[in-house]
Amino acid sequence: MTVRAADAVLAKVVSVDSGSITLSVGKETFSATTDSKTKIWVKRATGELTGYTKDSMVFIRLKKDTAPALLREIADGESQKWLDKVRKTIVGGKLKELSEKYATFALDDGTDLSYRATAKSKVFIKAKEGTLADLKIGDHYFLKGRTLATLDIWLVSASDEAPPKLAPASSPQKGSSVKTTKKPSKSVGSPLGTVGTIETVVDFTNFDLHLFDVTYGGMTIHINYGPATEFYLRRKKVNAGALFVGVPVKIWYRRDQFGRVFATKVELAG
Repeated sequence: MTVRAADAVLAKVVSVDSGSITLSVGKETFSATTDSKTKIWVKRATGELTGYTKDSMVFIRLKKDTAPALLREIADGESQKWLDKVRKTIVGGKLKELSEKYATFALDDGTDLSYRATAKSKVFIKAKEGTLADLKIGDHYFLKGRTLATLDIWLVSASDEAPPKLAPASSPQKGSSVKTTKKPSKSVGSPLGTVGTIETVVDFTNFDLHLFDVTYGGMTIHINYGPATEFYLRRKKVNAGALFVGVPVKIWYRRDQFGRVFATKVELAG
């Protein structure tokens, strides 16, 4: 089978029953089973395999080291588009339930979604950082999610204030100078300036794309870096490989003409 296990692949349903499904990808036809961890999405909600019909198109993620293959996730087209949104963008919703491991929200689009909530999930109430215990049933929040290896959607952050968009950087007029802001605005959640510093914690790293994510003022910010970026740990120069999720950092940054944030210098606590 040439289907890649980690990627969502478009497949055609050949047949289906309550515990297994036969799928076709290209010229390959194969059977797959489910277990208690399989994510099944039908019409933007959790469902059952019987929610799919013969010849319908679905997106699948497989675990291939079993016989038959094990479905890690399956979603119809409507659900896949919705999953891409809730996993990659900030969405709004009202808190319905908060348990030891999950926070369930009634999203503004009319769907319900349970986020995996942990002590590392960040909460901002009236621009001040709080904890999951500060979330109140029925209150509205802006939610940032991230897909875990288990395919659960982790609650990166929840804020009662809508995150501002990054203001686009503009080129200075002839004869004028760019004002350098050495410290971020005291108003948490305000847009980043053209040049400045922020102190925060690393939420996510992607060494292939040369970027890492941080949360600042209730919003997730992508920090880009390159060969000229200097990284320091205990006053000693290190490389980007020293970054890890959870490490406190101080970032000197600049914005390019497209508004992207680039780190010129990063100090790691440790």
